[in-house]
Amino acid sequence: MSFQARCLTVQRVTNPPPLPPLKGVKFGSIFTPHMVKIEWQSLAKWGNPRIVPFENLSLPPQTACLHYALECFEGLKAYRDAAGRVRLFRPERNCARMLESTTRLCFPKFDPNELLKIVEEFVKVERTTCPPNGGIPSICGRLPLLLATLFPSSLRIRFCCL
Repeated sequence: MSFQARCLTVQRVTNPPPLPPLKGVKFGSIFTPHMVKIEWQSLAKWGNPRIVPFENLSLPPQTACLHYALECFEGLKAYRDAAGRVRLFRPERNCARMLESTTRLCFPKFDPNELLKIVEEFVKVERTTCPPNGGIPSICGRLPLLLATLFPSSLRIRFCCL
């Protein structure tokens, strides 16, 4: 059974940092104040999706993604159009490819339409961090990243939109 977008909870950062000056900023050097987390729980079911303040991932040395490369990601962009609206570029294709990749890795299945709804909500939360047209063009990153964090006795899988 897939995670459900209707179960999404949002924990906002209390004091979000202002956008730094964008001139000369290198691609991939600034991160949004929030991330999405969806965990697969005890080989049984997906947990509820959460938008939480950005944090480091804590991974023990035996983490499966470090030893066996059990991870995948999809690059996805959110950008401002000429009218100033935040847009996603073909996100349904990214979500479908993510499902295809996770199926190949024998990871738990999910509904790509539910993932799309969650990504859209994430972009709404982060819309103020999407630079105006003419700046760095987008919120861009590994949206989502899926990795196996423990293996083999208790597979723990995380979806993170960074």
